[in-house]
Amino acid sequence: VHFMAETAKILNPSAKVFMPDLEAGCSLASGCDARDLAKYQAFLREKLGKEIATICYVNCTAEVKALCDVVCTSGNALEVVESIDKGTPILFVPDMHLGAWVQENTDREIHLWNAACQVHELFSIETLHQIREEYPEGIVLAHPECPKNIRDEADFVRGTAGMLRIVKDSKDKTFIVATEGNMIYRFKTEAPQNTYVPAPGASCACNLCPYMQLNTADKLWYSLTNEVFEVDVPAETAAKARVALERMLDVKQTRSIAPAGD
Repeated sequence: VHFMAETAKILNPSAKVFMPDLEAGCSLASGCDARDLAKYQAFLREKLGKEIATICYVNCTAEVKALCDVVCTSGNALEVVESIDKGTPILFVPDMHLGAWVQENTDREIHLWNAACQVHELFSIETLHQIREEYPEGIVLAHPECPKNIRDEADFVRGTAGMLRIVKDSKDKTFIVATEGNMIYRFKTEAPQNTYVPAPGASCACNLCPYMQLNTADKLWYSLTNEVFEVDVPAETAAKARVALERMLDVKQTRSIAPAGD
């Protein structure tokens, strides 16, 4: 999707970066406008009477990254937060659910932006309970982008890479997966020894990202063959965003993430 293409361009400025469909965006990225963020940063500094550190989840625009101190992923969010000096208030954007999960697992002062992934936001706790009744042996994997009631019900809360490690290390298990539905294809490919049940349910398409679904093999072929739908980032924006991305890359991942509820 678009923020991924921008990130690739920022980290590889000499490369040509194309997208199959330029309309493939992200509800999180569109939920945090750079101008609104700049205003809120100024408001928060004045309110708190001190400097703040702004951490952005990678699912945001290049303009937002350029306003932030450091970027994080779902897999390293805890380490990135802990890399900020103690006593420095943190503004976490744009995902309020991922930010709330980080709050639960650290003792830092964190202020949250009000945006969410439209896929993870729609997961139903009632449906999840029904699926658990149908698969009582099922192990619930939830992405930290899920709302708190889903995270609290999960056996493990992990980013996509963390989920993949768990399923690869397991054998003949049943996993109920509360994240974007296309991840199950990867799980089945890389860890076919297990059974995977999507939440909220196999008959519901609302666990598929509509933006990702815009990308097709035909569009990919057309884009690469004709070198169209190229993504570029203005040099000044890219330079500032690159600093935040490189700071993330300098953070070492040393902290293990406990299962949900621990």
